Amino acid sequence: MAKFIKSFGIFQEDINLKIAEINATGEELTIKDLQMITLKMTDSSGKIPETPLEEALEGLEFDFDFEETTAQDVQEEKSYYDMASFTSDKLEKDDSTYDHQRSLEDLYREMQFEKGTISLNLDFNNVVYKDINVPDKISKKKLYSIIKNEFFGDDPPRVATLSHLRRNDGSYVGVLHRKNMELLETLIMLNRSMSKKRFHYSYIQTNEFALLNALRYNYFDVTQKDISALIYIGKDNTQVMLAKGYEFFIDLPVINEGYESKDIIDTVIRRIMLERSQLGIEVINRYYISGGGLDDSMLEIIRSQSPSAKVEYLLPLRLMEQNDYSEKYDEKTLASYIIPIMLAVVAAQPKEPFLIRTNFLTKQLKEQQNIFSISTEGFIVLGLTLISGLIGANIAFQQLTDNRSVHLEKTTISSQIRVEQTKLDSIFAIESEIDKLGRNIARSNEFIGEKNQWHFIIEELSKTLRASPLSWLKSINSNNDGFVIQGYTTDRSNIVDLSKKFPDSIVKYFIKEEVEGQRVWSFEISFGMPDPLETHRINYERESGR
Repeated sequence: MAKFIKSFGIFQEDINLKIAEINATGEELTIKDLQMITLKMTDSSGKIPETPLEEALEGLEFDFDFEETTAQDVQEEKSYYDMASFTSDKLEKDDSTYDHQRSLEDLYREMQFEKGTISLNLDFNNVVYKDINVPDKISKKKLYSIIKNEFFGDDPPRVATLSHLRRNDGSYVGVLHRKNMELLETLIMLNRSMSKKRFHYSYIQTNEFALLNALRYNYFDVTQKDISALIYIGKDNTQVMLAKGYEFFIDLPVINEGYESKDIIDTVIRRIMLERSQLGIEVINRYYISGGGLDDSMLEIIRSQSPSAKVEYLLPLRLMEQNDYSEKYDEKTLASYIIPIMLAVVAAQPKEPFLIRTNFLTKQLKEQQNIFSISTEGFIVLGLTLISGLIGANIAFQQLTDNRSVHLEKTTISSQIRVEQTKLDSIFAIESEIDKLGRNIARSNEFIGEKNQWHFIIEELSKTLRASPLSWLKSINSNNDGFVIQGYTTDRSNIVDLSKKFPDSIVKYFIKEEVEGQRVWSFEISFGMPDPLETHRINYERESGR
């Protein structure tokens, strides 16, 4: 896959689009541009004005249609993903899609979307969350079936997309998106008309997950017991989500007031107090405000109602630590663009362990963007199929041409048998070698097992701890999925370094504490076991080099 230096977060809010462009240089991210455009609407007659773009789109053949998978198709698939979509209608070129595309043309000419990777948001009006009861150990196929049944029963809708989020405590939140992804449709049509190079799409996420990622990525002083209210104020609507620690807790009903309402903060506080009493929450520890029409008086109103709470704008603090944006963007502007900024960050840092990776990107588009990804078994089957086809075609051709005479036929057949026998002997020799290699691998696996893994794990951990002497481990415990370490460090960046040492890492928590008067962070990270063959190979290379 190509390595991009740019990423775009595109956030649609009613008829406004907010776009954040981020440049990635190694681990450093820089906000290059923040823009907002208002989508054009049709004229009063409801007719779309004719443009050269419409003529270019006339009769256009799309090789991607994300509405071609039906509910029955999804049930019969052998592979299951975090997301599964099912619809029955074809992509329609409606008025709004054309108008949105016209609005994006000038912006595309300036930003050149094909030179980066793109993340989008979902329309919050079509998103539903639901806690799902799931057994401890479950396959992706069964999990999808349970989530689907919880939302739809035996009557799935015509257009819907499902996904889920797994909390650290093992509980699941099911997520449903209804209706089409209009913004994605618009960008695909824009791509077709404006550029021969395809746009690359990384993530499609909900607004709530983008806000939660802003908390997880930028704020390191949140404790596991803290209840945080993440507030996004739009033009006509306001979204409020509650987080417990760094985990999704609940999204509150949408408030049908936006920043044009002078009492919006009072309305938000009343709604939170009502929901808090119903949920049995004693206190909200933190308030993070983002969106449009922000004013410092909003912070003061909340502080007056909750004096003990921490109240501030929801900001991209890690990016602000790397670069000074004070002359270009104030805090209110950055907070108003926090959703598109975090969408771009998710696209720019696919290996960042603290970010939520739940993705509504359609399966069809994923496959189109990875059309050359084929397994080793696939190459073997393809090669054998081609060889068999060539041999069969050659034999058939020889048989047709050798009917001229009996003598010529006998001579040709004898010659052909010798040629084909050589090919068959080569195939048998290759098959024998493959079988031998398979037995050797099986014996190696049986001999090696996981004997060298713990030596490798301890050695890697020791090297990391030697490089940071003010970090130490309290415990190392194994489990069915791998192993878990607990420890302390005076530099929280060491937690990130440790999380990258072994596969399938999950940072379960990190908490600021004091030990003998010194500020430290306690942490817990779970890992999968490293590949035993790989650890054996590394140990062998080390021993050979002595």
